[in-house]
Amino acid sequence: MSQKFSIAGLRTSRTAMRTVFASLLIGAAAISVQPSFAQGFGHHRGAEQGDMMGGGRHMGRMLDAVGATDAQRAQIKQIHAAAAADMKPLLESGRGLRERGRQLMVAPGAVDRGAAETLRLDTMALQNTISKRRLDAMLAVADVLTPEQRAKIGDMMAKRGQRMGERMKRHQGDATPKS
Repeated sequence: MSQKFSIAGLRTSRTAMRTVFASLLIGAAAISVQPSFAQGFGHHRGAEQGDMMGGGRHMGRMLDAVGATDAQRAQIKQIHAAAAADMKPLLESGRGLRERGRQLMVAPGAVDRGAAETLRLDTMALQNTISKRRLDAMLAVADVLTPEQRAKIGDMMAKRGQRMGERMKRHQGDATPKS
């Protein structure tokens, strides 16, 4: 018999809760890797150093907070190293695509719309490949962690999201034009 939990008045099965926590873990991992790609393909210092999975300070802090063992840390480090090695040629491809885009925009005469569309499709395909590789790495990390550790990371990321949302609201309030 599955246990029932109540969240905000909703009754949910244990399987649904696991799905929610797994989603939060994936979201947490996505947030931790996002800075590597914030400036395009590999402009972030970490991506250049093969640290594309957020395996530096941020990941270390999360692993400290959930009480990860040395064995878990070693496995996660290997996952990050393999993902970084796989990502290196993809990041180089992204640089080539950006250069193609720059050349399209500065070409004399009208911009070649067909070439621009081809570039867009190539960029989307590359981003899809990168996204798939990131997801594979995130799921591999999730397999290393216990359900309790994943739940704790989910809680940490939810709190972080709330804090970020509050800061954004304050920032947006400051950006309101004054008359």
